[in-house]
Amino acid sequence: MKPTIYTIYTDGACKGNPGPAGIAYTIQDGRGETLLWRAEYIGKATNNIAEYRALIGALHEAADRGCANVRVYTDSQLMAMQVTGGYQTRNAALKELRDEVRRMFQKFESAEIAYVRREANKEADRLASGIVKQHLSSRRNRTR
Repeated sequence: MKPTIYTIYTDGACKGNPGPAGIAYTIQDGRGETLLWRAEYIGKATNNIAEYRALIGALHEAADRGCANVRVYTDSQLMAMQVTGGYQTRNAALKELRDEVRRMFQKFESAEIAYVRREANKEADRLASGIVKQHLSSRRNRTR
């Protein structure tokens, strides 16, 4: 029997770069059914930091749920290429996050990451952008 491969979609978003940032991810079972989704406001960050934080959150969640085999899709080509070694990582903060992702990948029987266009990552994109908009909207409402 083929092992179940859990599919993860991740995204990070920020208004300004750096600026107010959010992360989101979904995890789907082998049949494509969404097991969970998360969206979280993370404060001020760059877009690249938000992308990595979303991926790390998703990997922690997948590991905690016992997902042995994961396939991650992200619309951050930079992050996907840095994690796989296709691009160098010069920024110290990103290097630290990249190394954490690589260590986490070792916890799974199999783990891979692939870049997809934003259109293929709609739900995570919607959730990440939505949590930032929600935060900004609630801040405006509090100052009135």
